[in-house]
Amino acid sequence: MTNGLNWRTGKLRTTGLCGLALLVAAPAAVGAAPGRYAGKTSQGLTVAVKVIKPSRANVSIGFRGACNNGRRFQARSRTRDVSLTPRGYFSVALEMKGELRGVGRGTHRFRMDGQVRKNVAEGRFRGTFTSGSVTCRSPRVTFRIRREAAG
Repeated sequence: MTNGLNWRTGKLRTTGLCGLALLVAAPAAVGAAPGRYAGKTSQGLTVAVKVIKPSRANVSIGFRGACNNGRRFQARSRTRDVSLTPRGYFSVALEMKGELRGVGRGTHRFRMDGQVRKNVAEGRFRGTFTSGSVTCRSPRVTFRIRREAAG
């Protein structure tokens, strides 16, 4: 025979364990499913996110910017094998040597953050290119794109 206190403790333990099981299972169910998301950025240029497996994606984004020497530019960044968290978040910061037409050889730096969910991917991008005394920047470019139908 049990008293009310033991019964309540047993009930709380059962509820607590069920709640813990739901918390542990939730992130796996939220992860990004393989597929393609596409649309336009806040600048009206194309952006695409292709989830190749729940933990990896490829991202391609077009952007415009201006340089401190008065030159304006349009470019595209293609980033492969971007890591996704179990909830679909990603954050990439890269630096690489390259060339910007009309400016010369220099260093590209960019940062991109966002999240991929069941039917929507969204994020923000910002890039800088430096060549000698010339610095070219994109403003913060945002996107919110829809998942394409499988086909």
